[in-house]
Parts: sequence; C-alpha cells; structure tokens
Amino acid sequence: AIVGTDAVRVPVSVGRELGIPLVLFAGAVGKALWVRLDAPAGMPLARHDFPELFGALDDIRNALRGPRLHVVLLNDQFNASITQIPRLGVLGWHRNHLVLGLPLLLALTREQLLAVLAHEYGHLSGSHGKIGTWIYRIRRTWHQLMMTFAERRGVAAVLIKRFVGWYAPYFNAYSFALARSEEYEADRAAAALAGSTDTGGALVRIATAARYLDRDYWPGVFAQADQSPTPSQAPYRHFAHSTDFGLPSERAVSLLDEALSAETDLGDTHPSLSDRLTALGVAPRIPEATDESAARSFLGPHLDRIVADFDQGWRASCAPWWAERHARVQGARARLVELASKPQSDLTVDELLERARHVDDLDGRDAALPIYRQVLERDPRVPVARAIVGLAMLRDGDEEGIDMIEGAMAADADLTIAGNQALRNHFAAQGDLERANAYHRRAAEHAEKLERIQAERSTIPFQAVYDPPDLEAGALDELVARLRADSFVRHAYLVRKRLELSDEPVYVLGVTGSFRFTLKDDRAAVAGRIASALDLPIDLYVVVLAGDNRKRLLPILKKVKGAKLF
Repeated sequence: AIVGTDAVRVPVSVGRELGIPLVLFAGAVGKALWVRLDAPAGMPLARHDFPELFGALDDIRNALRGPRLHVVLLNDQFNASITQIPRLGVLGWHRNHLVLGLPLLLALTREQLLAVLAHEYGHLSGSHGKIGTWIYRIRRTWHQLMMTFAERRGVAAVLIKRFVGWYAPYFNAYSFALARSEEYEADRAAAALAGSTDTGGALVRIATAARYLDRDYWPGVFAQADQSPTPSQAPYRHFAHSTDFGLPSERAVSLLDEALSAETDLGDTHPSLSDRLTALGVAPRIPEATDESAARSFLGPHLDRIVADFDQGWRASCAPWWAERHARVQGARARLVELASKPQSDLTVDELLERARHVDDLDGRDAALPIYRQVLERDPRVPVARAIVGLAMLRDGDEEGIDMIEGAMAADADLTIAGNQALRNHFAAQGDLERANAYHRRAAEHAEKLERIQAERSTIPFQAVYDPPDLEAGALDELVARLRADSFVRHAYLVRKRLELSDEPVYVLGVTGSFRFTLKDDRAAVAGRIASALDLPIDLYVVVLAGDNRKRLLPILKKVKGAKLF
C-alpha cells in the first residue's frame, strides 16, 4: 500500500535489484552480529565435591546481593575473575563464570581469597549501583567483541569490526573515570565483607607474588630446559608444599617496595597498590606466614590430585617448546665454541652478529652488549645492533640512542613495533606524554598493518584473483613428485594468490582425493597432513577440494593457465 500523496511507487524490477542485495546484506550483518563469545576454559568444580568453597560463595552472594554463579572453573593462571557470557549474543541473558587460578589459591590464605572473591563479586552486585554494574559489563563486552571480530571475515564483519574499533575506544575513554571508581568500590565491598586487613593483605600478596612468579620463579623453571631435554618439574606441587608460596621474605620486601613505588597508570583502570591501600586505610606490610593456603582450605582432600593433574598438564603442554629450546641451546653452545676457536679479527660481521645473538639468548643482553658494539664498529648500518645499542644508550641517559633506534626502524621494518614501544616507554618515563603517545600510535598503526597483511595472506576467499604458479622447474618437479607419492591425492592444482599489501608470494594448492569428504574437520586434517609432508620452503596453503570447496574453488583453479599439475 502507498500512504500519502508524496509516496513513490518503486518498479518491481528496481525493487528486485535493490531489495535482494539489501536483504542479503542485512542477513550477513545479522549473522555477523550474532556473536557467540567463547566461555572461559578450566577444570569445572562441582558443588558436591567442594562444599566449603561453594558455601563461601553463597555467603558472599547473599551479603552483596549479587547474581547467581552458573559455572565455577579452576585454571592455571595467577588470577580470579567473573566472566559474563551472553546466551543471546549482543542481546544478553548472561551466564556467569567464576574462574579461579590454582596458583592464586596456593598463594593466598582463606581470608585473603574471600576478599578477592568479594571484590570480583562486587563488580556485579548492587554495591556499584545499576549504572556501575552496567558500565563494568559493557566495557568487558566491548573488549570481547573486539577480540571476536578480529578473527571474522566477510563484508559485514569488516564493517562491524570497523565500527567496534572506532566506538569502543571512545566508550572506554568516556567511562574510564567511572571504571576506576568501581575498583575502589569493589575494594570497599571486599573490606566490608572480609575486613580491611585481609583485603589489604590480599592486594600486597598478589602484587609481590605476581612479580616473584614473572621475575624469579618461572624464569628459573624454564631455564632448566637449557640442561634437560624433557621437563620433569612439578611447579604446582612446589607451591602446594612450600610455606608462603616459596617467596623468600627478603625478596618479598624488595618486591613490595617496587610495587608501592609504581604510580597509577593513566592507561589502566586499576589504581596503584599504594592508592588502593591508602583508600582502605591499611598500612603496607608483608602478611604473616601461614601454613594453610586457600587451596588447602577450599579444595580439601582433592588438592593433591588436582595439583598432580596440573603438573602433568603443564609438562605435556610445554614439552614441545622445551625440547625445541634444549636443541637450540645445545646448537648455540656448539656454535659459540666454533666461533671462539677463530681469531676475532677473522670473524665476518655476520658471524660476529651471530655470536652476539647466541650470547644474548644464553647469558642475557648485558653480556651480549659489548659484542653488539663490536658489530657496529665493523658496520654501523646493522639494524638489530643499532636498535640494541640505542636502547642501552637511552638506559644510560644518552639521548643519541633515539636516533640509533629511529635509524634501525628505517632500515628494518621488522623492528618498527619494538622500536616504537621502546621510545614510547622512554618518553613516558620522562613525563613527555605527547611524544610517548605519538610513538604508541606509530606502533599500533604498524601492528594493524601487519594484521591486515597477515589476514590477506592467510585467507583463501573464492573472490580472490589467482595467477599461474611461478615456481622454478626444480621446485615444481619436487612438489609434483611428493604429491604423486601421497596415496590420497588424485588431482592437484597450484596457483599463486594475487596480493595487494605484500610482495612475498603465497601459493594455494588444491587437491582432490580418492574419496569424498563430508566433514570439514576431515578436510582440514588431511590438508594439514599433506602440508606437513610436503615441507617446502614456500608459503603454501593446502585445500582439499570437497564439498563447498570443490563446487566454488575448483572451477576457479581450472581457469588459471598452468594450474593443473596432474
């Protein structure tokens, strides 16, 4: 029906031409907006197995008038958090996940953990008021959306990602002050429930233990890979069987002094430790030692089994890295012996740089710095040496290090992010926020550019343009021979993807198999196996041409001259 004298009837043909694309686009947008945010991972804890823990959570919920916790998980992080996952995407109806880190439970007392839980619950309870709770939830949701859409493809997803990337920083900036005040509010909720002393004690223990883990404990554990080819440590059992998390008292004092000297960061909604303790009216001090951790109190007879499971999982997860590190270290040591056998004057610049990198990796930057300086004496243009020596100059108060780092970035784009971040930190420490922000923007812009390049290189859209392969005859013959030796491959097509953002070639290999695939996971598994077996020094993506891939991609490949290998 047409309503009003100014209405205009749209011809049916035009309606089809405009309406159908709009409907399709609206559908694509709706599909892109239907975001399923991933729930946090961890070991589920059941109420009947851990009555002490769930009883404490019930008490906190009743005291703070908070929402129900639907899932309680245990993971390997030094943290505790409550994550709200909407069942209906951006429409809400949240499912609340409490994630507890086993290391955190092993570091804190029962009372300190109650304070941490009350703080986290305070973000979602009535203590903030409706606006504060809404702001807290929306800030987290925008962050999750940005992470989710970063991996999405398609026109609608790209448009939404641009909007999210534009809007979220504005929202975060305007809600920043309220978000910071919420941290103080959550601390007050924790103090009202667990007491100011234990709330302050939890803050101190977390600040010191986190630094101890990052600076001392985990580096010491992973350093053992230099000596042993396989991990045999039990890091969580060490925490469980040691007093005060194994943190020496004198080290705790120095780490606390460092934490108290840190000022509130303009980029972090969490106030500094000293500001939070002052707001609580608590003097900064190391909490008294305790023999029973929160883990022992709340996990009870299950703790030893859980610790053993976490240690076993840790060994399994780091075994590949561990073996690679051990092999690399042994090779580096052997190479250093070989280089040391030569007169230093006979070493080429490349050999001298290689020696510097090996010493840097094995013994640290300070030990390698004199060798990097020798590299620059031989050739002042070496970018990596310029960047590293420039950093050392800035550390020593020599402003000429700025030009050294700028020159290194100009000569080697791979140093752009690290160089700009180093200069940002330098000017931020001097209080020159304008220059610090300028370098921060440069680093962010380059990181975004690299992300776009990687996205273009790693996706295989049906609408892309493909050119004939330009591999040398020997490399092409080797590829064909290996493919013919694979019992699965029946036909093979090779093309080069035309890129706009980079010049390094990317090749797409489409293969048809001896039988038809119906499951996407099966195709991915076979493609991965073929790619691993080929092991060629080119950037190659293997696609099994079955199902939708066969219908849409195979006709495109057939049109490329010289694409069919057999």
